Amino acid sequence: MDEVSQVTKIADDAVEPPPEFGGGFDRKFITGLAKKKEVQTWKKK
Repeated sequence: MDEVSQVTKIADDAVEPPPEFGGGFDRKFITGLAKKKEVQTWKKK
């Protein structure tokens, strides 16, 4: 990654432990995961 396009504040209690990854994936740089709910809006024509 070369640049950041968006930063989101996340409460500490919203961060979950990282899942187990298969295939020898190194988790030492992942401290946790958070989910963001995407809201889709529609405009009337």
